[in-house]
Amino acid sequence: MKRLWPTFLLALACEPTTLGETASDEIASDTDGGVVEAHAEALELDLGAHEDGESLPPGYLALTYDDGPGASTFLISRYLHELGVPATFFVNGCHLEGAPPSGVGAASGCSDASRYRVSALQTLVREGHRLANHTQDHVGLRDGPANLESQFTTLQRTLDRFQRVDRLAFFRPPGNAWSASNQRRVDADAYLSNMLGPMGQVYPRRNPDGGTDEPPGPEIMEDWLCLDSNYPPSYCARVFLDAIPETPTVGGIVLLHDRRRESAPNDARARRPFEVTRALVPRLLERGYVIVPLDAVPGVLGPRRFELEGAGYWTREMGDGVGWNVAQSHWGSLELADVDGDGRLEMCGRGNTGVRCVESTDHGFAEGRTVTAAFSDADGYLPTRYGATLMFGDLDGDGDDDVCARFGDGIRCARSRATSGRLFETHATLWSRGGDFSDAAQWHRAESRWGSLRLVDVSGDGRADVCGRSPTGVVCAVTRVGGGFERAALVTPGDFEDADGFGVTSRGATLMFGDLDGDGDADVCARGELGLWCAKNTAGSFSRATLWVRGRFSDRDQWTSPAASGSLQLVDANGDGRADVCGRAPTGVVCAYSDGASRFLHYQHLMNQGLTNRDVWSATRFGATLRIGRLGLDRAVDVCARGPHGLWCARGSDVLAQR
Repeated sequence: MKRLWPTFLLALACEPTTLGETASDEIASDTDGGVVEAHAEALELDLGAHEDGESLPPGYLALTYDDGPGASTFLISRYLHELGVPATFFVNGCHLEGAPPSGVGAASGCSDASRYRVSALQTLVREGHRLANHTQDHVGLRDGPANLESQFTTLQRTLDRFQRVDRLAFFRPPGNAWSASNQRRVDADAYLSNMLGPMGQVYPRRNPDGGTDEPPGPEIMEDWLCLDSNYPPSYCARVFLDAIPETPTVGGIVLLHDRRRESAPNDARARRPFEVTRALVPRLLERGYVIVPLDAVPGVLGPRRFELEGAGYWTREMGDGVGWNVAQSHWGSLELADVDGDGRLEMCGRGNTGVRCVESTDHGFAEGRTVTAAFSDADGYLPTRYGATLMFGDLDGDGDDDVCARFGDGIRCARSRATSGRLFETHATLWSRGGDFSDAAQWHRAESRWGSLRLVDVSGDGRADVCGRSPTGVVCAVTRVGGGFERAALVTPGDFEDADGFGVTSRGATLMFGDLDGDGDADVCARGELGLWCAKNTAGSFSRATLWVRGRFSDRDQWTSPAASGSLQLVDANGDGRADVCGRAPTGVVCAYSDGASRFLHYQHLMNQGLTNRDVWSATRFGATLRIGRLGLDRAVDVCARGPHGLWCARGSDVLAQR
């Protein structure tokens, strides 16, 4: 088990404590009608220093629910989905149909009559949430019962089917009652040691009946005190808000309950957790909080990830020290490409003297080289609207990537000549026709236009075509046999238009192509206000765009920053043959995986202690340069970005490429 003690200790935020004054192996707990509910004040455990499970950044919260599923669970899930808010549901297996009798009496919290189909849990996953382990029977674990392992194992076997994609298996003991001896037992279990936890809480922390009028008293608050009372949901929400500082400096995990002593789904109390959520969450959003998945907590990562071990600056090429910070038309042109057909991607970009590439090796990058003098500053490509449009793709189907960029008169290209001993043609020639993509056709007027240009095979003939987003939608010019492009034509009428909000750079310039369903055709996506919109391509004909993910990658999710929106890309991150969407959020590198039909699911952090806004990566000249691809000959993708000292990279884990 990955140790997350500091995450558990987040429950101590806000109030002074005397941690370490009394060493003990156990965490004392109070009870609520026989159900163990730990009070953070009782923690007397000197755990020492650990690096895992740091605090979320100020202004960020992770929403979690315990004790479900219940009647409110699915109402909460749908409501949060409509808001674009993710949550983690810590479920108890005893509430699922087919579960064996708990045999532990009313004190377990599993004596409620109502149960739900296991298949219903898939609804939560499809609505953008995550499932986690809260034990089979909701028994107190403080004293290390003999069946501790089976309490987790029985439920985890059920949850595995919902965690096959992201491989994230969180756990939280009932009442947060845990001990070092319990952890040693779980660590020693080959199956359970893959779980992440225990995942503690910070908020809420006040009792709504604290003995004063405004604000309520400072006692520890568990939300079940509200759910089991007659306090109006709006009052409970106001108390919770008062308990959360406007800019929290530690923690960030919010613990609520989605089920409380539910005798039947139509029990009058069954909807109370939903009513509290409906009163609380909009107020959190109004305050400007960003609600993120639980794996945004730094140090909390599953086996699918980019490894911190070995990460760092692999080369000084493209760093500030060699002039790549001078102009956006330099650093803004960086792309991964296979320019020599050897199967290894190189990082390439447009420097002042032309296009320069650094080839990946088993141990980093080789020395950089200028592969063509075309597209140099001297040739007129210093303006961002020209130089930053550098793009790579196989124009002639020979297996080597060629290079193009927009100029005043249209799209100019230089083909690869790797088989003849020269890497590229020394001069770029005009490939577009009739003024397509030129200044005269107004492609210079907005970055949401020229910044969307891509080389991609949309026709399925094995040759890259050129596509971009015009004010009326996506247009493409198909590559002709022998060279040059046909006239550009609109391929997505009614979608990705300026009128729909895609004229904004942080949306329109995110146009990206990839094979979402594994049929061999390049589909198209772009970021909108609410999330990601995609249109599928069938033999060169695009469907109408639909919203593939709501909330994630949205404006409210802080993807309006150029350092975030500029990093978005479609890439097969998990090796299943379908393109996934990945990018650099303020909290790290994230991906959501295509289901091949109509959704990106399992939004997941692959790195949350590197490439975050806590470092230099919030600057556009660094964060927006993030690129993901296979630098080696293995199946796992890697990640690189330009930093002040060169190219900062991290390898993908072996599990990242396992289906």
